[in-house]
Amino acid sequence: MFNIRVPYSWHTGAVSLAYGFRISGVLSSRPISRVQKSRDSKSALRSACDDVFDRFGSSDTMPCTRCFRAKRPCRIAEGSKVCQGCKNLKRPCDGVVVASSLRRLSDQRQEWEEKEEQASDALLGLHEKLARVQAEVAEAAGRLARIRTIRKKVKERHLETFSRGLQELEDDELLSALDAHEQGVVGDLQSIGVPNEVDWPSFGIGEEFADLGSLVPERSESWSTPVEAPGNAGGS
Repeated sequence: MFNIRVPYSWHTGAVSLAYGFRISGVLSSRPISRVQKSRDSKSALRSACDDVFDRFGSSDTMPCTRCFRAKRPCRIAEGSKVCQGCKNLKRPCDGVVVASSLRRLSDQRQEWEEKEEQASDALLGLHEKLARVQAEVAEAAGRLARIRTIRKKVKERHLETFSRGLQELEDDELLSALDAHEQGVVGDLQSIGVPNEVDWPSFGIGEEFADLGSLVPERSESWSTPVEAPGNAGGS
């Protein structure tokens, strides 16, 4: 009889692979229990099926491909990891694979439903914000339209009176007050991002403001010291 010596590490690995021994730092003499492995597999199968079908209203139905194609009920066999139909036919059963796939797809569906709900909430918030901005723009545009109408009439009256050689309106503070009020409204509109060359109907405030003109009018038809639009010198 030959006495061949091999390294201890080789001996440990060979014994582990051949006999299923567990090695945890040192060589153990306890073999892996096949019964325990079977129980773990059945437990995983039950867990997968329970997780999936609890969501879909069933706790004992197993989505086996063979039973699905045959259009027959598919239920987990008692004490087995296959369905009753496949067990009776002694055929392979893929129920555990399908159950795991369904659980993964169900998790993904739930994740995307949550993302959809978050996106819907964000969109609703933007709609509400847009409605508030439109209301503010409409209110400010209405005030601006009324101020410019009054200012135009006062200016016309002033020019008419001046052309007749009368100067009683030179000390009238109404025109300067209207100019100051108009500048305040224009400043409010500029602060919320309304550009100088504004398309008023695009703000959803109605066509009645379409002829309102630029936010900051030209020097010849506006205030003596016009407000400068952001980034533009001279109010143009």
